Amino acid sequence: MIIFLFIITFFGTTFADSDYSEKQWYLKNTGEPITRRITDIDTLVFQSVKGEDINLGPSTSTSIPKQIRVAIIDSGVDLEHPDLKHSIFKNEEECETLKIYKTCLAQNNDKESCHKQYANIDNDNNGYPLDCNGWSVTNTSYPTVKVSGNPEIKDTQGHGTHVAGIISAADNDLGIKGIHPHVKIIPIQVASNSAQSSPIDSISKGIEYAIATKADIINLSLGWRFKFDTPAIREVIKKAVESNILVVVAAGNNAHSDISYPCAYQDVICVGSHDQTGKPSSFSNKGVQVDLMAPGTDILSTWPRNKRSKFFTTDQNYEIMSGTSQAAPIVTGVLAKLLSMGLTPSQARVKLLKGTRSKVQKDSSNRFGNIDYQNALKQSYTSFLYPLNKEAALINVNKKQTNLRLKVKNYGKPIHHAKINLIPQNSKIEIIESTRIITKTILTNEVMTFDYQITIPQEIDSHVKFDLEISSEDQTGSFVILGNLINFIHPEIDYLNAETYNIKKQLAPGTSIIPFTDLLPSNSVDYFVSRTEKNITKISILKNSNNGHIISREIPIRDRNPVFLNYTKLDIDNDGSLDYFIAYVHIDQDQKKITKFLLFNEDLQPKKYLIAPNNQFRNDKTFMPGQFKWIRLKEVYVPAWIGYGENGTETQQSPWEPPALKEKNYLYYLTKTGLKNVVIPDEEMPLHALFQNELLKKQGAFHFITSKGKGFFKTYYLYLYNNGIRKLSKIETTNFFDIFNTRPLPLNSNYSSGYFHETSNSGGQNIFTIKVKNDKAYTEFIKIENPFKTENIKFINHLTEDYIFFQTENKIAVYNRATKQYQAKESKVDTKRRKLKTLSSLDGIYLPASEAPGYTSDTLIISKSGKLLRHGQYKFMGINGCEEFGIVEKINKTYIGFSCIEKQKIFLIELSL
Repeated sequence: MIIFLFIITFFGTTFADSDYSEKQWYLKNTGEPITRRITDIDTLVFQSVKGEDINLGPSTSTSIPKQIRVAIIDSGVDLEHPDLKHSIFKNEEECETLKIYKTCLAQNNDKESCHKQYANIDNDNNGYPLDCNGWSVTNTSYPTVKVSGNPEIKDTQGHGTHVAGIISAADNDLGIKGIHPHVKIIPIQVASNSAQSSPIDSISKGIEYAIATKADIINLSLGWRFKFDTPAIREVIKKAVESNILVVVAAGNNAHSDISYPCAYQDVICVGSHDQTGKPSSFSNKGVQVDLMAPGTDILSTWPRNKRSKFFTTDQNYEIMSGTSQAAPIVTGVLAKLLSMGLTPSQARVKLLKGTRSKVQKDSSNRFGNIDYQNALKQSYTSFLYPLNKEAALINVNKKQTNLRLKVKNYGKPIHHAKINLIPQNSKIEIIESTRIITKTILTNEVMTFDYQITIPQEIDSHVKFDLEISSEDQTGSFVILGNLINFIHPEIDYLNAETYNIKKQLAPGTSIIPFTDLLPSNSVDYFVSRTEKNITKISILKNSNNGHIISREIPIRDRNPVFLNYTKLDIDNDGSLDYFIAYVHIDQDQKKITKFLLFNEDLQPKKYLIAPNNQFRNDKTFMPGQFKWIRLKEVYVPAWIGYGENGTETQQSPWEPPALKEKNYLYYLTKTGLKNVVIPDEEMPLHALFQNELLKKQGAFHFITSKGKGFFKTYYLYLYNNGIRKLSKIETTNFFDIFNTRPLPLNSNYSSGYFHETSNSGGQNIFTIKVKNDKAYTEFIKIENPFKTENIKFINHLTEDYIFFQTENKIAVYNRATKQYQAKESKVDTKRRKLKTLSSLDGIYLPASEAPGYTSDTLIISKSGKLLRHGQYKFMGINGCEEFGIVEKINKTYIGFSCIEKQKIFLIELSL
């Protein structure tokens, strides 16, 4: 019996005979203590706050509510889930026709006649044939059908099913209870690998379907960065709003206040997440784009029947998830209840926002506080002036006086008098005519535009805030307006710290530019250039010549979808002239990763010098990393690295000896004849290569660490490779620091060096540094205490003699080693995507524009006064055809590079204090 029940539960073939509604704290928060794990060994116990839920209250209505259609644009929905199937949209006529169509295909060898007879039947004339229960734009269209997708809905990920249950799970004393079980859910599948994959074109098509099926509300528990935003998706959401559809979107789970889409669009309702205490969830995005907060932490809801739940193991058909993806459908459910009472979309929106509780965090830039259904019911429908500025206003940092445009919309009844007052939070910012009096009638849905002349001082943070005070006979309130100081880069720039280079030949549109890494320091920067045309990648080299750049001929890459890993400039064969080395990986027909090498001489001509047999490496015995060391082997440079794999050198072994260990760490290098490895004596295992200083790079030498022993009894040794290996000394570690399982990062140091870090208790970090001077290792142990109660130090980004930069789940922080003081700013990227780069010429870190959520890259530096600052002068945005391509290093200087291809220019803008 026990085995039988385990199998049944595992495969999800039976359903709850229990009521789990007491676990739905967002419906009724009783104030229980909550235990949350913050590290592998540490937990945090906090008290939830009684009443911090959606305040749904008892159901008192005896009338049949108006039926509301809710389109869930997501990963699909489990249509037969017992807690959901009552509420799934059903087009009876087309369901019957679809059933006949599938029967025809199953029983008839003449499939074409089935397609011809049934595939295009569209009983309701909405443009989507056979849409029985909804639509999946991820599926292939039926034969002869022109519209994208087909009606076969499923959910292999669970995200959409979870969202649907929050809104409409049956009120049947079994399983869970939805906020409004009387809605009709229209499942629209736009992602097959989870809602977070954000396929923009599919989402656009899904919204078109929601409009065609006359949805009342669209729930979008998904989002994307500025990089992926398109005019097409903006237009289709605008079309939905103009069709009188309420669009509810999730704010995002990156814990920042920067732009996320579609949250920042005008007229959508953007939802952040709060936890059991009523405070914002640690992961939730926030800021001026967020309209209100709803429960989003530890939310129990429905789960696909054929998918095993991970966290709620009591019943495999339900699952606990956290995210703004869960907060958004809670708002959708409340709006559905309001609409079902006969309210218009405008009335429901106004009541919803006016009914929210006061903000738990008084300094929050969110528009309103936490959702409260009962309080929303009590609100009267009046005039309601609301700022549409959800995206930050872009302010030119180089103009002494600039313009800020403000848009305010009246979502409520007509109004005859109002006062608008814009006040800067920084007293050094000046506004001309900050107060505006409106005496004319402002109609429902009318938008008013105001232009303010502002003066911005130098040396302030790039994020500036204003308080917008609105008062009328019906309304008194204050909203935060955000501005971003931007240094605009355009082809006609005349910037003090910019170096300008002309490209002597017009590059094709869509060309990307990446600087070569110089093995040895140089003041001359050359670039790897690539573009894709008709699925063929073409590459060339852009070489600095007489204050301009000349370009080599284009070379097509025969391999499809190459991934370029390494671009290095060096004298590889010691002939007195520099060479350009390029490495890329592609997948062959056997699905094996092949690394290939290209080499060009100083005249930009292909060079036949062999890096490996046939200038390629098959990665069968070990995987070659993109970043490796260049070592000198006799008179040439060859790639070398420490990695896990098989013995690279074939050796004859005596049959009387025990077989050697086949796979372990080796010090590998690559030659014309193939892969080789260095034999390390005394059963030691090479662990890590330290980072080379300039002298070692020139010599083609590097230091590395080996390990001997197991468990707590490991011993570490320092070696030098310089045309052979030499054991230098034992490395003395302190506090039992284990460098076996960690990876070194480069110290900002002139020595051969590296630092390692590992988590300590209470979310802090232990750091172990190694500097090698005159072939002797000098070590230091540093313990960084965690300064935050609910976050942990996750990653040490940058370490110098003065400062340590690190990331938590939500912040970028810096520790002053002399004063032992911390400073922190919100992070724009999580620690799973470690895209932050260190700046070599000053204390700071940089996030490329391609990885940032908003319009620009993100640079944080320590100012001359010791303040951690997002300086407006270093927040760049390319316009008029200019695009940022990243960090460029020269001798003792760091630049951010921009290419203006149409005007045949390159700008290098120095970062300096």
